[in-house]
Amino acid sequence: MGLPDGESVAEEVRHLVVQAQSGDLNAAAGLLERYRGRVIRFCLTFAPIREPDAHDITQEVFIRMFRGIHGLREAGRFESWLFSIARRRCLTFLKKARKRRLDMERLVLEQQTLRRGAGGEDRMKEMERAIVAEEIERLPDSRMKQAGRRFYLEGQDTAQIAEQLDVPVSTITTWLSRFRGKIRRRLILRILALRGHEAGGAS
Repeated sequence: MGLPDGESVAEEVRHLVVQAQSGDLNAAAGLLERYRGRVIRFCLTFAPIREPDAHDITQEVFIRMFRGIHGLREAGRFESWLFSIARRRCLTFLKKARKRRLDMERLVLEQQTLRRGAGGEDRMKEMERAIVAEEIERLPDSRMKQAGRRFYLEGQDTAQIAEQLDVPVSTITTWLSRFRGKIRRRLILRILALRGHEAGGAS
């Protein structure tokens, strides 16, 4: 008499896990084939993860599975172990996505601040933009420098810059964040000195 369907599937999974732990690549591929679709669907339950993101996360999940499966003590716990990896990767993705969004909001605010002025503020804004331009030119030539120049001085958005430099938008966001970190201290000191000078001249 054969095993019930559920037990048969569980036994098959246990067998694949044990074989994969012994270095059988075909068994590891069998686990990938069996669970890939389920992991993708699991990732999609985390809003706002989209399907392309879910596929990328799933790839990371199985890379980690292959690396860590030798440490799994109970083959019967493979499924819960696998989905715990998937959950952690989804949460990490969402955390990084939130950080990228906040970075982008700060970058856009800085860009708008540098390009906006009214009445008596116009001259100050132009002088601040000139300082930004000087600090940009002090940096070594790189695509990060190009991104900073186009974003802060030419008013291009990240999508335009990404297309022109042929890199993902997320890379542009990272470059701009690093760029801001490189010039922030010098920029703040120079702008504060400029504002102090203007205030002193007005008194």
